[in-house]
Amino acid sequence: MHYARPIALVLSCWLLAAGCTTGSRVDLLVRETAQGMVYLDRLPDSRFQASHPIRLDEALIARSLQGMLIREETGLLRALTSNDTPAIPVFSGTEIAFLTPAIAEGLKQAASDQAVGFRLIQASNGGYRERAGAAIGSSEPPLRPLSRETTSGLVFAYGRSLYLYLTEYRQRRDAPDTVNMPNRRLPEPSGLLNRRVLFMPEEALRSDQFAPAFVEDPANVLIIDYDRLATLSSPSSTPPVTTRPTEQPQTSPTPPPAQSSETDTDIRAIREDLKKKDSEVEELRKELQDIKRQLREQQTNRSSGPAQPPPPSRSTDRTP
Repeated sequence: MHYARPIALVLSCWLLAAGCTTGSRVDLLVRETAQGMVYLDRLPDSRFQASHPIRLDEALIARSLQGMLIREETGLLRALTSNDTPAIPVFSGTEIAFLTPAIAEGLKQAASDQAVGFRLIQASNGGYRERAGAAIGSSEPPLRPLSRETTSGLVFAYGRSLYLYLTEYRQRRDAPDTVNMPNRRLPEPSGLLNRRVLFMPEEALRSDQFAPAFVEDPANVLIIDYDRLATLSSPSSTPPVTTRPTEQPQTSPTPPPAQSSETDTDIRAIREDLKKKDSEVEELRKELQDIKRQLREQQTNRSSGPAQPPPPSRSTDRTP
């Protein structure tokens, strides 16, 4: 409890520093906890007009976040010696539970020139990682201790699509390596180098050719047809979010068996009514055919009529 205020202060400073770096301006803080923050931010291009404000179901937003995957793109040497690295979820279950209601609220409040931004503070996956700036011949140690990492991005709607723009993935804020000047390299700023952003199910994904012009790398933008995604909500197509069941996001409850049986009863009743109507239509069709047949017979009788006697013939013989 004593660390809540310092953590919030650190998060605010990081967000302010990121806004100064990218030129964006935070308009409204939607939610902020030790996990991270969700906020409203101006779109990088004022000419782009989003479909905001908009109300999207939280279950649909959670489904979109669940479908975001990332995969390491191996180099040629690793590709020759090993198989492709499997894709893993971008967000854990607890992160989705944190982001979903805040993003839904942000989309309802956002203007057409705003997007919903998010920044997650995550624990590192291991104790050490390779240095990003040490080159060949460097005297610096090849490993460095890990602490906290950040994942950030933007969410906005346009037309009937939901845009998920991942700008940073599990990236640690580090200063450039202090090696000698000719050998110094800057760290990769986004953490997305040699990584590919994917989405499942692929049927709900639009082509990245519709990505806005302000996006630096269209491959990092997922354009989701949320109407199509709503029809692909079968559990079999949903990728696993986490290995622990307790971290699964909340989903809408399934209908009880009683409701299902009532629905089946209604369907059977409708089918019986349709059968009755079909039989009635068939009887009417037969009656109509009988009436037509009787009319044809009457018409035939009228045209033939009774036989007329032949007119009396005039005799050509003359009496003397």
